[in-house]
Amino acid sequence: MRNLSLLLLALLSLNARASFLIEPYAGYGMGSVQRTLLSGTAGSASVSGFAYGGRAGFVASHLAILAADYQGMSGKEKVDTAAKPNGWRQSALYVDMGFQTTMGFRMLAGYAFNSELVESGTPDVRYKGTAYKIVLGWILPDDIALNAEYAVHRMSTIESGGATLTVKDTYSKFEYAAGMVTLSLPITFFGTSGHGR
Repeated sequence: MRNLSLLLLALLSLNARASFLIEPYAGYGMGSVQRTLLSGTAGSASVSGFAYGGRAGFVASHLAILAADYQGMSGKEKVDTAAKPNGWRQSALYVDMGFQTTMGFRMLAGYAFNSELVESGTPDVRYKGTAYKIVLGWILPDDIALNAEYAVHRMSTIESGGATLTVKDTYSKFEYAAGMVTLSLPITFFGTSGHGR
């Protein structure tokens, strides 16, 4: 990972044809929560909703991508033991690094230091931690990109009703992963088209 980061930074700093990238996106997301209390009680939930976000960064030589990526999702959480769904929100700020080809294929990897998940209730339950994701995409002829991604969130703290707990003091297992399909509009400035077509 460190070597890839250095290579991308070298391409971005040395290549005069680097372009500034702005890429808003929107789509649909689905996720799964698996958790087991320290008492041994296990539960699961499914999450789905509207996914949205945007990247801002640089594309060098129609190849290397380095960008900040804000991502959110707003929808419902259906808990297996509850009759009614909860409201659900999530957000994360990723640093994305990857590449794209002249044919339009792209692959990105991202890491977020500040992932946040919120279960709506009285009061809300807020989980905080980190996340990482992989994005595969294809830039279509009209410069609209179709993207599929998979993210894994690692929560470390829980906030509710003014109290803060650690996840490991409450759960022996807490896992959340989500997939998203989005359409995005990659726009480049101060250079030619980012995918070189």
